[in-house]
Amino acid sequence: MKKKAIIGMVVLVSAILLSSTGMVLAKGNGKDTDPGVWINYCNIKVEWQWATNNPWGGIDHGTGYYYRWAEDRDLDGIYGEGLVTADYGQYGGIVNKFESSDVNFYFDSEPMVFTDKVIHLTETWVSGVTVPGGENHFVVKDMDGDGEYTGGFNTVVFWDGLTKESGGPYLFQQKFEYHYFTDTAGIVTNGYYIEHEYFNIPGTPGAPSGGQ
Repeated sequence: MKKKAIIGMVVLVSAILLSSTGMVLAKGNGKDTDPGVWINYCNIKVEWQWATNNPWGGIDHGTGYYYRWAEDRDLDGIYGEGLVTADYGQYGGIVNKFESSDVNFYFDSEPMVFTDKVIHLTETWVSGVTVPGGENHFVVKDMDGDGEYTGGFNTVVFWDGLTKESGGPYLFQQKFEYHYFTDTAGIVTNGYYIEHEYFNIPGTPGAPSGGQ
């Protein structure tokens, strides 16, 4: 799923596309969901690293943050494997899915700096995808001063043409967990987030299609 994030003094990169406005990145945590109702149909991992050239073997853009992303659809913790089988439970059973990846996902030449223990982030979504209230507010924290900021959020997602409010059969929710790593000066050196994606089909058990 594509989305844009704008974060005051922070940079957010997510699901397929996040856009930056500032000096940091974001991540998330959240509650688990009932596997009998919600199907975890995909996890997406986005990683970033400050480097002089692309550390993932993709296109070089000079010094800056290089981002890559990959999918885990069979939920085995291994990302970007290609064709895999996934279990959609009561909404389709065992299905074949393709785990995509991109080593040229995003690039940003502006250093990100965290100077406080708590960083407030605001995430907004691209056209076609909305959330209650129009955006998500959350924080990442480093309370013990070890240089790692963590945080996240859960959200319901409305997806044009797929979710119930726009005529589709689905309900979606997502859980984000973010990790930023900083040096002694507070500069973000690297990090990652994992986006856990869930769906259900209320009262309509059947084979998912289209956005899954």
